[in-house]
Amino acid sequence: MSSIRGIKEGCKSSRVILSGDSAGFVDSFYGEGIAYAIRSGQIAVEVISEIILNNKDLKTLKNYEVVTKSRL
Repeated sequence: MSSIRGIKEGCKSSRVILSGDSAGFVDSFYGEGIAYAIRSGQIAVEVISEIILNNKDLKTLKNYEVVTKSRL
């Protein structure tokens, strides 16, 4: 992850989710980021799919930050 092990604040907005390097998912010591990019993309798909399939409000995007903090 980034230097303080966490995602950038604001890696999602009302209609946008950032994943991978753009969201700060990179190990600054080793420069590793591919695994974080893949996993954060998978989490984004899970959250977006839940919104679409269950007709949930876009405010549910906040779950992305919660889930990525717990899984990455």
